[in-house]
Amino acid sequence: SQSRETLRRAENSNKKLKQELTAQRESNTDLAGKRDQHEYALAAANHQIQCMRTELSNLKSSVVFKAVALVRNIKARISSNPEKKALIEQAELVAQSGLFNKGWYLKTYPDVAKRGIDPILHYLKFGAEERRNPSPEFNTSLYLRRHTDVAEKRMNPMLHYSKYGQREGRLDRRHTDLTNRTLRKQAELIRRSGLFDKDWYLKTYPDVAESGIDPISHYLRFGAEERRNPNPEFDTSWYLNRHPDVAEKRMNPVLHYSEYGQREGRRINRNSRHIQSTA
Repeated sequence: SQSRETLRRAENSNKKLKQELTAQRESNTDLAGKRDQHEYALAAANHQIQCMRTELSNLKSSVVFKAVALVRNIKARISSNPEKKALIEQAELVAQSGLFNKGWYLKTYPDVAKRGIDPILHYLKFGAEERRNPSPEFNTSLYLRRHTDVAEKRMNPMLHYSKYGQREGRLDRRHTDLTNRTLRKQAELIRRSGLFDKDWYLKTYPDVAESGIDPISHYLRFGAEERRNPNPEFDTSWYLNRHPDVAEKRMNPVLHYSEYGQREGRRINRNSRHIQSTA
């Protein structure tokens, strides 16, 4: 009848609108990912320009050194100084690993950019000791905590991974498999669930605030693995211990709860049954 036809048209129209909305969200996700890559590349380029300007300024202000003499002098210094030579070789090894993002490092740690230090050299000399991360895909603290032999030998985690860890399969592939697009989709799901309190997370974990990493991205990549909580009520450790099937599948607990756990009536801490998401 006419009523059924009208209902069918309305349903088709609604379905079409949902498809268009999904396509728009995916397009926005791609654009945001490209924007981040451009920003990292720009940060690396600006740092390189700054270093070149400093070098040029030093060269111009010197009356003694000529260009050829300067190059020879640098080579002589490196070859006559085993420590510097080893550091340069280590930096090349880390760069070849493909897991050090210079642009991201400089943007995340602006103090390094201000000092004009090469980001890889900074990480090798100071960054790892300060528990800074070389990229969003590699968590220094987590690597050292998982691989106590590396921590005991006081080896640089990124250098260890480049030399041995990569072929030993030590890096959790969940982190490197989280592409920007996948990460953004998962972050959007958590954001819409209403189960993540950004302000509380940054206040509770000041190291995340200092790193400049988006708190939801941090929780997806590292926080849940480190048993951090997304809000005062959701107990990550308790949830994973209480629901071993989630831990066995290595699913993010908040993602699991928002997609399955809530409608299954699973508890998120020992004192309450479950909380309602706002999705």
